[in-house]
Amino acid sequence: MAPCPLVTQFQAHLDEFRISLEPSALNYLTSMLAVMSMSDNAKDIRDTTEIFLEDADVDPEKINQFYATFAMTSSGCTHNFHAHSESGSHN
Repeated sequence: MAPCPLVTQFQAHLDEFRISLEPSALNYLTSMLAVMSMSDNAKDIRDTTEIFLEDADVDPEKINQFYATFAMTSSGCTHNFHAHSESGSHN
């Protein structure tokens, strides 16, 4: 029973959205994702990773679209990230 490749899928989704992070930020982010599991709440995963996208000056609408379309489907896992119900950005 292999775990869902959260890190691999997240990095692929960053590439798909043409989101570039500083190498040190990407390294830290992937380290955090490596210890998270798909049993973690999608909101918790977003809350943990979203700051990296904000720090990279990614448009808030693009961030919402990124998480709304990010789905884990490997190894029989299905996990959708839905946009926050909050309006506006939080700093």
